[in-house]
Amino acid sequence: MSSKPELGCCEANPEGLQLLRDSLSCCQVCNSPGQASHVFVVFGASGDLARKKIYPTLWALFRDKLLPENTQVFGYARSKLTMSQLRDKCAETVKAKEGEKE
Repeated sequence: MSSKPELGCCEANPEGLQLLRDSLSCCQVCNSPGQASHVFVVFGASGDLARKKIYPTLWALFRDKLLPENTQVFGYARSKLTMSQLRDKCAETVKAKEGEKE
């Protein structure tokens, strides 16, 4: 048995959870009531794992038309990157194949 106290999600990082709640509450997820939608939330969106594994996988799913319509991706990171900076950072791992639109 571990001597470490178990942390509930709210005890671990209440500021981060509140930021997540506030951010998602101002986003419109579904275009109309009753319409199903899928949402990916990427924590550590500017990190190495996201850049090398998560984004290339999401790109491949999108490219191969395996993501449902209206799928949205939200990313949260401690570093303050613009979308342009994030694209530049991922340019080596997320690429269109020859003959595909970029």
